[in-house]
Amino acid sequence: MSRFQTERFIKDFQNRPELSEEFTSLGDNPEAWVKLASTRGYELTLEQASSLCSSYTELSDDDLEDVAGGWDGNGGGGG
Repeated sequence: MSRFQTERFIKDFQNRPELSEEFTSLGDNPEAWVKLASTRGYELTLEQASSLCSSYTELSDDDLEDVAGGWDGNGGGGG
């Protein structure tokens, strides 16, 4: 997934409770996350989905940024 797509998914996941509920209801099943993401217009890789769903109950903003390869703590991009 491109950085833009990843950031869009994370923003939507954080701001749309119905979306986050759909994904978290799938539990720790990365393949299901990839499939659902596809039906919702997102392109998650299996690796990204695995990182997200393995910690779905405790996703903080920082966790989501790490999955996205976002902020590296020094104000720059991490990936």
